[in-house]
Amino acid sequence: MEQRYASYMDMTIIPYNIILKLATDTSEKVEMLWKLLKYTDLWALSKPNLTFEEKMDLVWTPEKVTSTRTQDTFNVFLKPLVSASLNEATSQTQLRLYRYKTSAINQTSSTLLYEFDVMVNESSAMVYDLSNRMIEKTDLMEALLIDIMNMTDLGVGVNFLRFTRMQGGNCESVLNINNAKSTYGRSFLLALSYIDVSMGGKCNGWYGTTWINIFPKQ
Repeated sequence: MEQRYASYMDMTIIPYNIILKLATDTSEKVEMLWKLLKYTDLWALSKPNLTFEEKMDLVWTPEKVTSTRTQDTFNVFLKPLVSASLNEATSQTQLRLYRYKTSAINQTSSTLLYEFDVMVNESSAMVYDLSNRMIEKTDLMEALLIDIMNMTDLGVGVNFLRFTRMQGGNCESVLNINNAKSTYGRSFLLALSYIDVSMGGKCNGWYGTTWINIFPKQ
């Protein structure tokens, strides 16, 4: 009897769906995250919420890069490496997200680990929270992202994105990014159980019912 193996084509859209979640969710925590990405001063959280267009303007896509706008002027990336921006940016805050690891359980299912990197320049590393307490920015960004994404159904797989070692043994947060100059950051991993839905897997009902092309071709 021929054994069937899962297709992993749906796996490729997960980072896009994460950005879609962040772009369309208007909860207070999501709005706080975008303000921390855009504004670099101590009072970033006191600024107005960003519009959808302003949020998308922070997200890097290749066609947005021009002779007058380089990669280091963007704040959100769906890839781990970003040219020399760590060396050149003076007060930038960045979020990078991408698939870190795939661990096969059997021929039909796997555990996917997604890495979230948050980094800042030391000159903009502090911010006042909503209670006017001065706190470290990457701490707050990580806490917001875990709260936002934990138990989020991304429409792929058979479970929610979760921050737990019970689902992904490597789910942890580490202060591990440092360019030995002026930029540092931390990484953390969230896990997702993946089963090809054509083989009997069932999604739990995605948070959004309307698909939006947030990266239209220029």
